[in-house]
Amino acid sequence: MKKHEEELKSRILGDRDMFAYYLKEVLENELIENAAALGIARLIIDKGAEELTDKQWYTFLRHGVGDINYVP
Repeated sequence: MKKHEEELKSRILGDRDMFAYYLKEVLENELIENAAALGIARLIIDKGAEELTDKQWYTFLRHGVGDINYVP
């Protein structure tokens, strides 16, 4: 995982409510095109990110919010 992805993962895990709000905005604006990342975003909103697998984190950070929708 890239350094900024590790930082983003920590922020996601550290402030669940704020990140869920952010993700809702991202989804409303249709900013995630990858189907797998879209499903993971919905899962994070509904249940949190604590139970994501390494593969889900990789997919979400690379194709969901990472380089595309996140500015450090």
